[in-house]
Amino acid sequence: MQNMKMNGKKSMIIAFMVMSLLFYYIFTSMVSTTIQILYSLYSMYIAGGDGQPYVNIVLVTGICAGLYIPIVYSLFFQKDGKRNGSAFGLVWLIPLGAALCLVLNILISVSGISRLFDTYDQLAKQIYNGNLIIEILSIGVVAPITEELIFRGVMYKGLRTFFRPLWAVVLSAVFFGLYHGNVVQFLYAGTLGAFMAMVYERYRHIIAPILVHMSANIMSILSTDAKPVRHFLSIEAGTVFLLALIALGLIAAPILISRLVPSTKNAAEKKPKEPAERKEEVQQEPPENR
Repeated sequence: MQNMKMNGKKSMIIAFMVMSLLFYYIFTSMVSTTIQILYSLYSMYIAGGDGQPYVNIVLVTGICAGLYIPIVYSLFFQKDGKRNGSAFGLVWLIPLGAALCLVLNILISVSGISRLFDTYDQLAKQIYNGNLIIEILSIGVVAPITEELIFRGVMYKGLRTFFRPLWAVVLSAVFFGLYHGNVVQFLYAGTLGAFMAMVYERYRHIIAPILVHMSANIMSILSTDAKPVRHFLSIEAGTVFLLALIALGLIAAPILISRLVPSTKNAAEKKPKEPAERKEEVQQEPPENR
């Protein structure tokens, strides 16, 4: 009976992991199509335009992600328990996210991988070619909340019931990389996703990876589209700032990875002990002779 309950619980976890992402794809497609149809009708019959569908990938992403937050939170996400560490300890995750963004982008740029895939350049032009405020709100704030609820709050937490922390980190990172749909972002998002899973494992609260994700995305937007930030990073003071962030990322990486080992040991230590065997067995009395 207990095994049946355990199998039922595991099946429910797997279902939540699959449905949280599948529903997001379906929901995004429906909302995106609806927005395009409504804009076409507005353009054709009210504004006097040609009725061409309006495609703004950043704005649509933000709208879909924002509308999906209450759905994934209420249907699939199980609330976290007591947070490890203080609220002040979460502050350092903001520069950590910025550091990871800069380090990973530098490595990808130096490797030349992005030049091998045209799809990434086309996607980057669509993302970083609009209103800076909309980009920050959509990609820097709203999308990280939705993605962290799905990939860390549901998927990573579910994988932790089947695997040790290290394997759960790797698998959730692979799924997060594949979700982004191209080789360059698979490498970038997969690596970033691994760090965010380790942060979640360390703090046991969804706010922690959300802060890292927001910081990384906002730094990516500012360093690409904001001229003052690009100029600052090109001067001597900006170089010092950049090196400091890189150092922070290099220091944080082994610390977070080392946290996975104690987590595994602690999980093993917390397993309930087997009941002790009785010292004396009750002997059955021989049947009486009739």
